[in-house]
Amino acid sequence: MNFPFDAEFVKFKADESAVFLKQPETGMGYQIFNCPPELSDEPFVISNASFLSVFKQTGNMPVFTDFEKLRINYEELDPGDVKQFEKAFSLVTNAKFVKTAQVPVTSLPPYLYVTRPGDEFRRLSAYRHDKRIQKDGSILPGTYGTTISDLKVVPSGIAAVGRYALPNRIAASYVYQIIPEPGTHVYFGTVEPNFGLCGGGVEVYFPNGCSEGSARLIETIGEI
Repeated sequence: MNFPFDAEFVKFKADESAVFLKQPETGMGYQIFNCPPELSDEPFVISNASFLSVFKQTGNMPVFTDFEKLRINYEELDPGDVKQFEKAFSLVTNAKFVKTAQVPVTSLPPYLYVTRPGDEFRRLSAYRHDKRIQKDGSILPGTYGTTISDLKVVPSGIAAVGRYALPNRIAASYVYQIIPEPGTHVYFGTVEPNFGLCGGGVEVYFPNGCSEGSARLIETIGEI
């Protein structure tokens, strides 16, 4: 089986990534986008403002297709995956998608907190270079994380996928430390079941981001 195109195209260019970084996350490390109906009637997932995934419905279980893995293993794909792949390729090469894709409006976690001196948080990511964390250590508005105490029950990157109901099945093994300035607004909540995963972890949301020097990569945890 040979694709008539190079799947690397599903990785967005820098200027296209910037479009997504200006919009809030749907959950820690990902964004769900509704596309213009003339392009697609299915939602798509953007990971790290760089990679697009699509899912097909199998009963009540959404199965996400990660295109980096498809690129490597395309010879093993079944016809259903090929169809989804071709549809997504057509979509992401259409400039209108990048210009018009929007994160659906969702409710914020329910509890608002204002940080105090000594407060510290964490963010888990599948990517060493998490684009929501800027080179100066600031965090973009609309970014999710979790608490230190919740991370104590997350033994691996794969466990993080389940606890935080992450749509892409890539181990979230990179751990970022977040120490926001006192007075930073943070919303707290509990991750709801989604994408066939149980959730249940504590989520924190920085509606206005965090200032320079607030975040840095401190460690990695095992994948499994």
